[in-house]
Amino acid sequence: INAEYGVKQINKTIKSRVPVMESISDIKGFQELFGAGTSLLKGTENVSLEELAGKHVGLYFSAHWCPPCRSFTPKLVEFYKNFNASNKKLEIVFISSDNDEKQFSEYYGEMPWLALPFPQRETKTKLAKKFKIEGIPTLVILSPTGETITTDARGEVSSDPKGENFPWTPKTLTEILQGDVFNNKGEKFNISSVFENNTAVGIYFSAHWCGPCRQFTPNLVKTYEAIKSAGKKFEIIFVSSDKDDESYKEYFSTMPWVSIPVKDPRKEQLSTYFSVQGIPTFVILDGKTKKTINKEGRAAVMSDVEGNDFPWQPKPLSVLSPATASSLNEQACLLLLLDRTEESLRKSITAIAENVAKEYVKKWESLDEPPLYFLVGISGDIIARIRDFAALPEDTSLLVLSVPDEQKFVSDLKDKEITEENLKKFVEDFVGGKLEGKTIG
Repeated sequence: INAEYGVKQINKTIKSRVPVMESISDIKGFQELFGAGTSLLKGTENVSLEELAGKHVGLYFSAHWCPPCRSFTPKLVEFYKNFNASNKKLEIVFISSDNDEKQFSEYYGEMPWLALPFPQRETKTKLAKKFKIEGIPTLVILSPTGETITTDARGEVSSDPKGENFPWTPKTLTEILQGDVFNNKGEKFNISSVFENNTAVGIYFSAHWCGPCRQFTPNLVKTYEAIKSAGKKFEIIFVSSDKDDESYKEYFSTMPWVSIPVKDPRKEQLSTYFSVQGIPTFVILDGKTKKTINKEGRAAVMSDVEGNDFPWQPKPLSVLSPATASSLNEQACLLLLLDRTEESLRKSITAIAENVAKEYVKKWESLDEPPLYFLVGISGDIIARIRDFAALPEDTSLLVLSVPDEQKFVSDLKDKEITEENLKKFVEDFVGGKLEGKTIG
């Protein structure tokens, strides 16, 4: 009897501990994301990350001072209550960009979900960098294991208020690029044939109301016609952000390529897929594989209006200019600032940098995003503006500038000291996390 009782007690103890172990396993992804010791607010009380176990989690980047945030928050509250009332599991964590704790507390008082405590500014900054938050409100949806599903769920809350398509897993590019496109005469073309029949296809995000778009479009028309006249296979798909059909038709009448209809759902899907933050944006895709050839198609066109370098495969080492400088806002860039270097040495360093860039571009070609882009500054006001923006010493020749992370990594090497060996070491040290960064400015 005692033996049987002992076995039963052991089994009971094991069973009681299994859920705890499962809970720890369930929140491992969230522990890695927030930090293992992080606590969250539930109203005025602190709770552990176990509150997130087994649930989809929304990270809500918002602030009281932001009018679009205050407009969106009531919609999100309504969605959250209705969705969870139907026995579905969604938790939201408010990540505040408020200016002080008083504003945070007042704004959080309107929300029925969890929050990252306001004093945890380092965690807030880490999360904003991880998800590349460039504007608020932003709603990121994570799986119950902490994996990213979508970073653009704000629009889904409005377009799918019942959550019928939750968790809003983004479509693949192939799934988005289905159906038909039209030219400005109303003729219809299957989008698959557009890709199959062309070496490259450009996706042009633009709108009539956008001044920079109207300035860029004539240049793009000139480039498009030059490429077609040269017998090369190229097509462009216009993706409109126009607010009404009349504006769209007027603007599209100036374009010799094809378009998806205005307010077509593929517009939002493509904008999300390519993380379009502003217009005009011009993305170049391979016609056969649909892989991205160049995300900076606008800069490529402006530096090559005749289309001689079509389809604008990214160069391992680009010359810094107002067009190529847009890369600085998107990712970490290695910069060689040689505007004060005498000509023969400048040519020598540029040749060295080109060899090093080619080697690393090839090494990183299997990655979704390379750790670095390579730029050389030879002349122009853009170099002075970068020196001023990053508060660089006058004799700086080599650095990594990571604007998204607000960090700069400045080398002590002078131009005469730059060799292939120490340039490679600088790259390896940055990629390996061995360089000490400083805040830009």
